[in-house]
Amino acid sequence: MSEPVQTVGDLLRALQQLDPDMPVLIESACSGADCAAVDVLVMQELADYGGQGRYQFPPDAERLISRRNAWQISEDGPPPTLVGEVFAAAVIHRRRC
Repeated sequence: MSEPVQTVGDLLRALQQLDPDMPVLIESACSGADCAAVDVLVMQELADYGGQGRYQFPPDAERLISRRNAWQISEDGPPPTLVGEVFAAAVIHRRRC
């Protein structure tokens, strides 16, 4: 299994080793794979969050730390905390072919 990429530079270096005509797919949520799309989105990092991912959209992050409509968090444990400021990130996601 390959190492995770953390920057656009890491991703470009990994892709440069591949055939430029090779299809790009992304693992599907259940099984198989689907087409990939790349968008620049604003994200917020969370600490101490065992839910769906440590990076969330800012409105979702605010709900999670305040426990408003945050069904993903156990009421017994502390809510997650924000890490740094919101930032723009290249997000690779599934898009139907």
